[in-house]
Amino acid sequence: MDRITRVGVSLEPGLLGRFDKYLHKKGYDNRSQALRDLLRKTLMEAELADGRVRGEVVATLTIVFSNYSGVTERLLKLQHGHHHGISSTTHIHVDGQTCLEVLALKGSAEEVRHIADGIRAVKGVQHGELVTIKVKSARGHRH
Repeated sequence: MDRITRVGVSLEPGLLGRFDKYLHKKGYDNRSQALRDLLRKTLMEAELADGRVRGEVVATLTIVFSNYSGVTERLLKLQHGHHHGISSTTHIHVDGQTCLEVLALKGSAEEVRHIADGIRAVKGVQHGELVTIKVKSARGHRH
């Protein structure tokens, strides 16, 4: 395990109360675990936004779209064009005209963002959210 450095944090009582409710609701054992996870998430998002992430990433792209004239076909064609970066897809029928898809993506951060941007730009896609995670080296890590 990496060496741990202890730090102190000063918080207003109201903010601390909200944080304690959050960590309890999420099932954290202690504040340190929750703070570490929030810091990792915030820093990863900033590094991705700034283009500073190097190496492989994995991601999910969740899209919601209207299943009208040709949207599904355009999405399928685009996905097949990026078969190397799309590991899997799950398609869910929300109602008679609306679909939700979750795509598992892998590759460089730039490649993953390019695939996601292309899919989100398809006319008929109403929502698209990309969640990206940096892949750590498997060396020295047990799963």
